[in-house]
Amino acid sequence: MCLRNAPAPERDTLQARLNHAEKRAAVRSKNARQLPPKIQEAFFGTRYETLKNVYDEVGPEDIRDAMSDAGMTGLSGESGTNSEAQQRRISQGGD
Repeated sequence: MCLRNAPAPERDTLQARLNHAEKRAAVRSKNARQLPPKIQEAFFGTRYETLKNVYDEVGPEDIRDAMSDAGMTGLSGESGTNSEAQQRRISQGGD
């Protein structure tokens, strides 16, 4: 449905929701996240700390790589091998 075809009373609300969705989609862009923090805050309308906490995702691959680089192979941070159950949780992205 095109916005101009929406009933007039709903048009402003739909436009606001669309604008919000476009900003949230852009915040995940690596290029947008490389802008200076003050520019990100102004564009996205959110504090930089919030952007970092919410959108700078750390996936299971990142955790595995970092733990491996640090010589830590267990989920608890201790050296050693992971159990099969731990390996399964890691590969599925679980905790």
